[in-house]
Amino acid sequence: ISSIVIATLVSKVGVVGFIGLIIPHLARIVGGPKHKNTLLFSALIGSIVMIWSDVLSRALYSPEEIPIGVLTSLLGAPLFIWIIMNRYKHNG
Repeated sequence: ISSIVIATLVSKVGVVGFIGLIIPHLARIVGGPKHKNTLLFSALIGSIVMIWSDVLSRALYSPEEIPIGVLTSLLGAPLFIWIIMNRYKHNG
């Protein structure tokens, strides 16, 4: 059920929302299992990723802009696959 809900939300929000799936996993890796640390690192890492994605989307092909969703999906998809592969490698 949660996968269906997440897929629906990503399809409505777009691929920028895909970062919302990746960043908390990275924050848990960096900050450990405590929810307080995960929240803090999620906000910090998420804002850094979005700011740099915006900067790159504006700067790579200046004066044209690459849609920010393209960059976030190029970053998010490989990271998501890496997270899944590591989770199943350790639990498998």
